[in-house]
Amino acid sequence: QSAGGLHPPLSFHPTAPRRGAAPAPRTRTGTPPRSERGTPPAPGERGSGTREAAGSAATRGPPAEPAAAAAEARALLAEGLAAAAMLCSSSSPVSAPAARIFAEADSFLPTMRRIAARPWGEGGSCKDIPRLVKRTTYTAGGGAAVMSESEDPRTLPLVRDLLVMLTRDVEPEREAAVREALADLSPFENLEEQVAVADMLAAVGGDDSAAVRVLRLMHQGVVLHAKAIIVSTFGIITKDVREARGWRVGIEVNEGNVQVTHTRVEQSIDTSTSEHYEFTWCARVTLNRSVTEVTNASLRVNNLDFGEGMDEERKRELRRTLVGDVIVA
Repeated sequence: QSAGGLHPPLSFHPTAPRRGAAPAPRTRTGTPPRSERGTPPAPGERGSGTREAAGSAATRGPPAEPAAAAAEARALLAEGLAAAAMLCSSSSPVSAPAARIFAEADSFLPTMRRIAARPWGEGGSCKDIPRLVKRTTYTAGGGAAVMSESEDPRTLPLVRDLLVMLTRDVEPEREAAVREALADLSPFENLEEQVAVADMLAAVGGDDSAAVRVLRLMHQGVVLHAKAIIVSTFGIITKDVREARGWRVGIEVNEGNVQVTHTRVEQSIDTSTSEHYEFTWCARVTLNRSVTEVTNASLRVNNLDFGEGMDEERKRELRRTLVGDVIVA
């Protein structure tokens, strides 16, 4: 397996459908103890209180507990804040420690490979997928988008549709089993969203599934690391745009690869509209067609908007600083 390998292709053996007692009710107030949660459903199974898992537990990995996922998120955020703090305390436009850690051309691709290689139950994706799926655009074969950003308040049907479409386009031999596994969402609907998504990912095969391996990149670690590189490269401190347009995800299945793109909008920290500006940056991760390896990763700023009344010289300075070159390719 190469340095960028994600997961060796594994065989998939859906079990025959089995009907049983309805699952024990669980509330949205938190994740039940692991001993009470049972095993997630395998493709073709649903409605049983003691569901058998698809694939081995070692391959699939358990869903991350909310506390562990939160701790990981805090650690990733701390990395970005540390880079910003080093910049603010340095007289140099780019802090040497921050540049060394975050802005080396070789750092972005290995980091994306590490994020993509984390088992789905350990990487925090189960927390990020529910909030990002409504901001996701999916395309296949270079055609028009077959799934666009949605205002539908129901998260689970969108997650199901995305899993089905990805499986259809990347692993068509598994499509029927995935459709069967997720045909009835009622076993998942009374669960906390993070737990429900974890059970759905397990139901389609966990890390054995190419679709699940793609969704491991719907992870805030991608944008936190990219933001840290931008901070250390340009020596600027900005803040997120807290709207739907502020963070969007694109998934594109092509003939020879699969690409996951995170697009973020940043805005300046200021009190004057004449000094306000926004810019858009894009982090793109490319995987091979079987979704077993990250082959490339790039980061670039591709748009810059100014507030009314900004001085022309300031506009030229920002354009020279932010737009035109690929930061990491």
